[in-house]
Amino acid sequence: MPPTLSPSRTVPRDFMPLVATIMALSAVAIALPLPAFPYIRAAYGLPPDSPQISQSITAFILGMSLPQVLYGPLSDSYGRRPILFAGLVIYVFGSIGSALAPDLPTLLFFRFIWGVGAAAGRVIVVALVRDCYEGEQMSRFMSMVFATFVLVPVFAPSLGSLLINLGSWDYVYWFCTIFSVGVGVWCFLRLPETLDPNHRLTFQVGPIGRAVVHVCTTRATALNTLAATMLMTSYTSYLASSELIVSEVFNRADQFPVIYGAVAAVTGIGSIINGRFVVRVGVDRVLRGAMSCYLICAALVSVIALLTDGRPSFWAWYPFLALMIGCNMLIFPNLRVVALNPMGRVAATASAITGAFTTGMSAALAMIIDRSTTSTVLPLSVAFCVCGLAAMLLAQQGGSLGAMALKHDKLEAD
Repeated sequence: MPPTLSPSRTVPRDFMPLVATIMALSAVAIALPLPAFPYIRAAYGLPPDSPQISQSITAFILGMSLPQVLYGPLSDSYGRRPILFAGLVIYVFGSIGSALAPDLPTLLFFRFIWGVGAAAGRVIVVALVRDCYEGEQMSRFMSMVFATFVLVPVFAPSLGSLLINLGSWDYVYWFCTIFSVGVGVWCFLRLPETLDPNHRLTFQVGPIGRAVVHVCTTRATALNTLAATMLMTSYTSYLASSELIVSEVFNRADQFPVIYGAVAAVTGIGSIINGRFVVRVGVDRVLRGAMSCYLICAALVSVIALLTDGRPSFWAWYPFLALMIGCNMLIFPNLRVVALNPMGRVAATASAITGAFTTGMSAALAMIIDRSTTSTVLPLSVAFCVCGLAAMLLAQQGGSLGAMALKHDKLEAD
């Protein structure tokens, strides 16, 4: 029998670390294999500066997109545990296939499947917390979960390098397999079914279709989702290209785990700052300030890249990149909040729909940028600048940067 919640809905003592570990499954699958890219290129007969292997990151993220729309309603119908375990099985299948892949197309296929499985954990975590907590308690719990989650990208590349030194490049994929199996056993023994039987819904395609129409026809939701997609595009391209840029442009391959971890730490700091300041000064002010900083940094990295033919000094370019990515963590979550504000009763389904669109479209666009990134930072720099400008314009039209908010305040004052 699976563990069950007590009548008082008291969660197990290890609920928080368990939920954080489930959420970390996707971060491990993205960050852990990055140091293995040079060895995978060699194994598949690719040139040392080939950007093709970066598609394994975007393929994984692409796989995480569409299933989000289905996992949420399915878990509302059949419970959190069955859908989570189904996702873990797919996750394990994808990681084993990636470890055994004989060529790049096969690797990309299994990385996509792997992403399909990882999407279940991302969706179920939110549902688990929503089942057990409300209001400020939910926000506080999610903050603790995310604080644990942001540590994964900081240390995962170093662990990946250690695994490669102990064996070969496929060790990073086998580790993910073992890790996911361990998480599955932990969930089987300790994770209760948090969905109240009285709250189960019948799975229907119709409400999903109506929610899609509602999302697409609601101006603030559609435009802010597009703005978030633009920011996610440049960030996804950075994730996929970071190893190649550090090793080929800056000749710091041995320092990659430290550099990647430092930038990841900046994103964590951005998340902490956002959590503290958004309540004090409001979403609108945080968005405007962070977007201004983001665009200044984007302009600087683009100008520096242009003046140096795409091969700048590390200390002249990378700090601005890190600051820009930190600003991204002040912008992206708040755009998502503003986008979901008008959704009312369909907020949960709308969250899955907008999340699926943002994840899938950003991965598809990032693949185009990745193909141009070889021994130069110019394509990525320009992508950050163009995507940032597009996000700003879309957010302004969607009311996220003050224009509509000020108009609304004036109308109420009148």
